[in-house]
Amino acid sequence: MNPGRSLFPPLVRLRTFAVAAVMAIPASRAAEIPGLSEDTALAECLATGDFGALQGMLEKDAETIVGSLEAGAELDLADPATRLRLLLWAVLERFPVADMAGDSGYVPEFLRWLFTQPGKLETLLAEIRPEDREDRVLEIWSELWGRDREPENRNHYANLALALALIYDQSGGVPKAQDPQHATPDLEYRYRWLRDQSEAGKLTESCKDRPVRELVRVVDFNISLEEAEWVHKHISGPPSQCGNEYDDIEYLMERAVNGLNPYDSYSLEQIKKHGGICADQAHYSVNAAKVRGIAAMVTGGTGDRGAHAWISYMPGPHEWAHHADQGITNGYIHCSQRDARMPERQLVMESERDFDPDRRVPALIGVGLAKVAMELGKYDVARSQLAAGEKAAGLNLELWQAEAALLEESGASAEVWQDFIQRLEREYRDYPDVREWSLDLKIEHLISRLPEEEVVSLIERELRRVARKVGTQGSALFSTIQRIGGMIAKSTDPDAGKNLRAFYKTCFRRYGEDLELCGKMMDAYEKTGRGLDDVRIELPHDVLRFYKRHVDTGSKEFFRAKMELSLLQKVADIYRDLAPDDLDAYDGIVKDIERRRARIERAAQ
Repeated sequence: MNPGRSLFPPLVRLRTFAVAAVMAIPASRAAEIPGLSEDTALAECLATGDFGALQGMLEKDAETIVGSLEAGAELDLADPATRLRLLLWAVLERFPVADMAGDSGYVPEFLRWLFTQPGKLETLLAEIRPEDREDRVLEIWSELWGRDREPENRNHYANLALALALIYDQSGGVPKAQDPQHATPDLEYRYRWLRDQSEAGKLTESCKDRPVRELVRVVDFNISLEEAEWVHKHISGPPSQCGNEYDDIEYLMERAVNGLNPYDSYSLEQIKKHGGICADQAHYSVNAAKVRGIAAMVTGGTGDRGAHAWISYMPGPHEWAHHADQGITNGYIHCSQRDARMPERQLVMESERDFDPDRRVPALIGVGLAKVAMELGKYDVARSQLAAGEKAAGLNLELWQAEAALLEESGASAEVWQDFIQRLEREYRDYPDVREWSLDLKIEHLISRLPEEEVVSLIERELRRVARKVGTQGSALFSTIQRIGGMIAKSTDPDAGKNLRAFYKTCFRRYGEDLELCGKMMDAYEKTGRGLDDVRIELPHDVLRFYKRHVDTGSKEFFRAKMELSLLQKVADIYRDLAPDDLDAYDGIVKDIERRRARIERAAQ
């Protein structure tokens, strides 16, 4: 890439600018924490692009700060000089800047711009996730920054450029149209189109100065710009009315039953004309929202009527709403930033106020200083920094993970672990998936320390507590069942097999009417029970009894009947694998499946 003429003033003026950026803020921190690097030395490194030397100085400063905290000094993150110093340190610890600074293109100039803007540094720290490729994020951001020559755009659309960098940093996250007849815009065209639409006031929700966590759910639309223009001509309305577009698509039963493809090409216009199933309704409404600047996601999950797709969207800041979810609470999205499937609950969590940079960044700085303190063996400092971080932003898993690591390293007692786990569960009481980690901690640090005779009653209480807190849908209850079943199977108790069968009988009796959970329990029981001789013999007969008592309603409603049929197929598969000598039973189940399938397909015509 050839950036052409430099966008910055000569080096002498640049050095003056960088020095001013650091020195124009009060240096009160020097009186409280002596021995830090001189501001002029830091500014010189910024001006010359010697980021390796800058990182080395800031690493020593972090150790000096930890030492001063141990001696009773107070860390004032409201002090601009201290805040900028720690922001630079945190970014340099996370990003391979020193390796990038000598690259061609816009990277060096971009880094000098970025590193003199505390607000941009805070945003970067707050929005990066463990799955992101830090080097590519900065390279992509610098490319978009360099090609947009307007200084105002570089500032007002910095979050838009960063959101795109977080999507495009790994190839799997790049949005692609589902139909090859439609080409989705590339990185730069996508940035320019959204920027220009915002400047022209054509978006329902502008992209200008929007939070990154919202923009990453906007920029990943997977339709062509021709389709986007069609949306602007035919669809309007505030974010609160996103569900209208979903309902505007007529449900096409023949597509659900027979796989009918009525489209000349898979476009929003064709979906609107011919209708579709839930996946088509969600694709249509979510992309219609995104290209109007509204954050939205396709959400999928499984309920008693089988797999389903609905939409999640943001009607306002820090707020997610759902439409057509059929009461399913175990929704998942595909996160383009991570290029991975993740619980919809996590999406909601990352929109909480605790994820705003002004709360999240102090918490992350506290985590970083706590890690330095642990490396130096200063555990009291580590605890105080984590406690301060928790007060700033409790919904921050990095904090809790760092505290768990501190407890591990310092050999915490069971009582200390119990207090930690209780605080974790209280903070994340509305986020069932965090409870999986909580349960692992209980098993490792609490249950494993108990006498074996006390374990059974404790895990029974744990199962009831989780079910009461989170219900049957979602992953938390199943994870609890799966882990407890595994513990029983691995125990040295001679009645382990008997206990495992009794445990799963109880679980199916209590929760088997939730068909998705029932299917998961069948799989878990088979996987765990086949390793115990006395269970493996009875397992096929057990799951057939569970099916007949808790699942089989003989429903003629297409989606419910289809779900029941899929569970009966699981029973047949277990008979085939674990009871090969019982051919009569297996053949009877297979014939029943064939009869039911023919009946529900006729009823759906």
